Parts: sequence; structure tokens; C-alpha cells
Amino acid sequence: MSLMSRGMAWAAERGETACGVTVTYTRVSQTPVSLTVVIGDSRSIAIREGQSQPNVRIEFSDRDYLITYDALNAVGFDPPQIGDRITETINGETVIYEVRKQGSEPAWRWSDPERTTYRVHCKRV
Repeated sequence: MSLMSRGMAWAAERGETACGVTVTYTRVSQTPVSLTVVIGDSRSIAIREGQSQPNVRIEFSDRDYLITYDALNAVGFDPPQIGDRITETINGETVIYEVRKQGSEPAWRWSDPERTTYRVHCKRV
């Protein structure tokens, strides 16, 4: 393993423990599991609809999760699949995100050249 690869593996390991959050990962017809993941990227948009309905809003939220191959493989959910759900508690509220494609991007991609970590694209449901 190159020095760069070892450094990236070390950083990923430390990031998972230092910056990680515990979530519940669920796949249809299988028992949910607890995982430690790192939040990659989050985007939220809220739009108020017209003057005739000032309280109506269109809202969506996207979130990427960084999940190690080893963690997901150990619980039998490797690779991520469209429709998998990640439940996270954010400021005391239970929030559910679903693994989905984002535009022309697939539902997940490798986050590093060594293919040790998935970047999983999700949308709040």
C-alpha cells in the first residue's frame, strides 16, 4: 500500500470515529442495522408558493453519506441500492433519507481511488 493510500485509510478511519454519526440503515425485507457514517454534503431548499397560498411550501433536502465498504459489507448491505433508507436523528427529530439517483449521477459512487468508501446520494422522504 502506498504512503498516500495508508494516509487516506488512516484519515477515513479517524473521520468515521471523530466525525461520524450513528444512523439506522434499512433495506426492504431485511432487518435494519446501526452504522456509523460521515455526512458528506447536504442541500436543502424551501420555496414559498404564490401570494394566494402564502403558507404552502415546496421543500426538498438532499444528503450524501460516506459509508465504508467494510461497514456496509459486514452487515450484508453491499453495495448500496436505490430504495435503501438511512434514518438519522437531527436536533431531536427523526429524519429519513432514501438512496436515490441525483440527476445524471448514479445513486452512489466511490469516494476514494482505493474504493474503500461509498458516497451514497440520498433524498429526504
